[in-house]
Amino acid sequence: MKFGIKRRIYETKTNINGKFISCVCSYYVYRKVFFGLFKVYLQILPYEWKHTKEVVVKYTSKEYARVFSTEKEAKQLIEEMQKNPDKFVRYI
Repeated sequence: MKFGIKRRIYETKTNINGKFISCVCSYYVYRKVFFGLFKVYLQILPYEWKHTKEVVVKYTSKEYARVFSTEKEAKQLIEEMQKNPDKFVRYI
């Protein structure tokens, strides 16, 4: 399964001349479905997934998805899902 990371920019700060200073971003982990036509985002329970034995994963829309403050955190989740897939479960 391939996962991707989507960045969402909330606020961008520029100076009076339009030079970029900083931005406030959040990151989401998603999976493409139906031959890449749609994206479903991951909701992770519990919130602190690093310190638990079992993590419940739900596919949801962006508004309910787990938000990461840095891209590094989102990459860590994807790497952990690929290394230890039995830790991440879905209930049908």
